[in-house]
Amino acid sequence: MLFCRILSCGALGGAAWYYFANLSSFDSLKEELSLERSKLEAANLTLEEEKNASDASIADLLKQISKVRQEEESLLEVISASEEELAFLTPKLEKLGELSEQAKEALASEKSKVAELVRRMQILENQVSELKATKESRSSRLAEATEVRQAVEAEWTRIDANYSSLSRLRQSANDSFSLAFKAVAEQSVRPFHLFYDEGIEASIESLSPKDNGFFVKKGYEEGIESDFCFLVRLDDEWNEMPFFVHCSLSQKRHSFLRIEGGDDNWSDKLSPGKKLFLIRTGELTSSSDLNDESPLAKTKLFSRIGP
Repeated sequence: MLFCRILSCGALGGAAWYYFANLSSFDSLKEELSLERSKLEAANLTLEEEKNASDASIADLLKQISKVRQEEESLLEVISASEEELAFLTPKLEKLGELSEQAKEALASEKSKVAELVRRMQILENQVSELKATKESRSSRLAEATEVRQAVEAEWTRIDANYSSLSRLRQSANDSFSLAFKAVAEQSVRPFHLFYDEGIEASIESLSPKDNGFFVKKGYEEGIESDFCFLVRLDDEWNEMPFFVHCSLSQKRHSFLRIEGGDDNWSDKLSPGKKLFLIRTGELTSSSDLNDESPLAKTKLFSRIGP
């Protein structure tokens, strides 16, 4: 304890000695201390101003934080509502996604169809162009044909007029010929029979005594037709008496010839397989004129004999 007191007295003495020894330097320190105090006061004033500004900033920041919290709460409410709406819309969005995929597939299909239609339209346009060119070409040809037709009609009118004139001349000549033919025919002596052509060689196929005739293997293709009359020659030398037959049935390659008058024993002279010569003829004494109903009608006078 005593030691402490002694030490304390020593310290005070030392300090006093230091103070008096450095008294001149304390004046400069006083000025420096005054300067530092003024700086400290300025710094305190600045600090106070900054503190006030900081308080104002903090207050403004608190206001902004409060506003942000309010906005955050509002946003949370909006987010909650949006989440509920999203949960409600999610199935619909999935459905819309499926519909969108289907629509994309349908769109791709329709695009291919449209491309095909465009291609076909191009082909049709080319065909239309060709048809237009063909139409123009045929129109020009039609105009030329019309001119030719008009010229032909004019020529036809001229020929028709000439034909009418020639028809009148022909009718007049025909009338003159008819009068002259009638005058000459009245002076002509007609034979009992008229022979038209050379004989047709035929073979007897079978006899029919009941019908007074026989069948031959010749028909209308060889010139034997129904209602034709023939003179039958049995040999080349005319050694046998000829007789007349009338064709009552004519087919393609078969005919039936009925004997007209003559010897009643004709069946003794004929037999199956016997060759005959048939000469086309007709009776003139049974008809007064060569009309269309006569056996000598024009259609029979000029009938074919061969095939």
